[in-house]
Amino acid sequence: METINFIERMSAILGDLKKSKKTIAFFAVLVAVLSCTVVLMGAFQADSAPQKMPLSTSPTPTDAINDRPRLTWEAVKAFVDGSLIYPDIRDSYYYKDIGSGLYIISFPIKGAPGFSLVASSTSPNAEPMAVGLRCEPAGLSLKLNAENLGIMMDLHNNSVSLQEINKLFYNEIPVPQDAKTYGNIIYLTGRTPDEIIRDYGNMLIDNGWELKDALGMKRFYKKTINGEELIISVLCPQEGGPQDKDILTVIQFKIDPLPTKKEDINQDEQDVRALVEAFGKTLQKVSLSDPKDVVAASIKEKYSDYITSELLHKWQADPQSAPGRTVSSPWPDRIDILRMEMSDKNQYTVYGEVIEVTSVELAKGGAAAKRPVTIVVQKVNDRWLISGVTIGEYSQRGPVVYENTQYGFRFYLPKTWKEYSIVEEQWKGTNNGETVETGPQLLIRHPDWTQEAPRQDIPIMVFTLEQWNALQKGNFSVSAAPIGPSKLGSNSVYVFALPARYNYAFQIGFEEVEEILKGNPLWPSEDINSAQKYKEGIKIEFDTDVKSGNKTIIIEPSQIIKASPEFIEQAKQRKKELLKPATGLFDTVLDTTPKDETIKMDFALHNISGETLAFYFSSSQKFYIFITDNNGMEVYRWSHDKGFATAIINTKLKKDEKLSFSEVWDYKDNKGNRVLPGKYTITVKILAKLENRKITNPDELTAAKDIEVK
Repeated sequence: METINFIERMSAILGDLKKSKKTIAFFAVLVAVLSCTVVLMGAFQADSAPQKMPLSTSPTPTDAINDRPRLTWEAVKAFVDGSLIYPDIRDSYYYKDIGSGLYIISFPIKGAPGFSLVASSTSPNAEPMAVGLRCEPAGLSLKLNAENLGIMMDLHNNSVSLQEINKLFYNEIPVPQDAKTYGNIIYLTGRTPDEIIRDYGNMLIDNGWELKDALGMKRFYKKTINGEELIISVLCPQEGGPQDKDILTVIQFKIDPLPTKKEDINQDEQDVRALVEAFGKTLQKVSLSDPKDVVAASIKEKYSDYITSELLHKWQADPQSAPGRTVSSPWPDRIDILRMEMSDKNQYTVYGEVIEVTSVELAKGGAAAKRPVTIVVQKVNDRWLISGVTIGEYSQRGPVVYENTQYGFRFYLPKTWKEYSIVEEQWKGTNNGETVETGPQLLIRHPDWTQEAPRQDIPIMVFTLEQWNALQKGNFSVSAAPIGPSKLGSNSVYVFALPARYNYAFQIGFEEVEEILKGNPLWPSEDINSAQKYKEGIKIEFDTDVKSGNKTIIIEPSQIIKASPEFIEQAKQRKKELLKPATGLFDTVLDTTPKDETIKMDFALHNISGETLAFYFSSSQKFYIFITDNNGMEVYRWSHDKGFATAIINTKLKKDEKLSFSEVWDYKDNKGNRVLPGKYTITVKILAKLENRKITNPDELTAAKDIEVK
């Protein structure tokens, strides 16, 4: 109980922050949980990992901070694309401390009242655990990434298009009952993002809007209003991502023309791909170890045909910020493109890997080292040019390797996967309900996997180059998800990809698999033998890493399992069982005690299962409290003015034990006004989640009571 009270006190202190999402998230801080295990969740990180903050000997004097300039949108953009790191922001711009006990600082943005960048950490010298954007007038907090930066800047700019959208909200654009609007966005929670997005699309159609086209996560709708045809774009960044009812779902509107014709898009993608691949071939020609003036001249000679003048000037002024060849061997040989995203008709973001080789790989194929790279490509005067390049750290190789010479790749795993097995399945490609393509899908299975307690597999889809190209052109689809598979790598014969929503069931170990995949564990090679057959048993070899000289144990899988139709059907049934709500575990009770100007709410989660139950909370918010009027309209939400730490808080309840809470309502609505006399309903919902990922019956976590306000 002391832990619960502590977290609740901290939540109350963070009144300046409001609830956001698990992945578009709440502005999070680390809560020092006294008796529960707390594990920080990666869902509230920026798109790239926060940079390490150097330790300082003493905090900066307040007067020095007050004299600093205000943060600008341009600096935030540079932070997002990697040109600035967090210490650059912290040590250069004015900020104010808004935490109490926890270190939360807010950077007001120049010329944008109510907008700020917020960072949280355990102390002034600790690296930030969460960095996000805040729009105070909207009560909106979003994690820092390029998409959310665009949303915030749109809200600030309040263009003619946004003013028109505001008018449409009151007349033509439907707003869900529990949603809020601000500027050109609707935001709400309470259901999974895909459910909200699906239902909202139907709501638009029911209100006379006609779906005309789609581009990525954008949908284009048309309606004739007062004799004029209007087209709006509806963007839902959460579509196809993590599916959690606590995630804040943002729906953004713009008045947009219909997207460019598909043939033009295909041509643009080909041009962008050709530009990036040609640029990748020049990297080995610029030696960064030469004197500065020599490197600057080489950058101009080799790169000027591929990059914007602004990026050229930046790299010439600071040659070490440019990509190139740092040592004699290995050297950058090429850029392998994993995926491309179209931001708008004049900009693409390309995600790939810089492949480094030695003379060995040059002769036999493969890679000596890999580094992730993100490249922004813009159209300048009808010509595609690179405007930004961000290169990450070298990919780490795990100590255990699954080597597949049938298709030509190695997959590096942590040592806990030593006795892994391989399950062979098939993917199916359909067009209008007909199967038109098939191919292998390999599941790397954890050694602790059992039928009773299945763990998250690592699925690898294998495509021929022809199949992959046809998939990219939309000739067939391999799942019902609105997004396609993510490319993991390729060789001269095959493309290897990760299925969309592969971890949708949130099975045990899904977090570990996500961490493995972040390390770019798949390394293609040209060592392909289609007739290769694997035998049961373990074969140990040693492979020497070219860069480090370290030896890696190569272990063949302990077994190869051919997935029969019966096995696949059993797996599907097991997945369905996992998604069925568990019943007879909890009972939630609510009692109220009215006073003169307040009402006390005592509620508790009661373990009625007859045995000890282990469960967890995914943030420091352990419950919802909603109060609705006699018409079912929400008047008060307990969490509306509070911020919560994103953390895993593990809890156990013994047989018949209760987890109790107490709150007070002052009869005021979310705007601080006293509600009118009448009948109201108080609803509480406990946000407990079972450790084995089973879904708890929501009725057992909810209690409601009618009251009379005089």
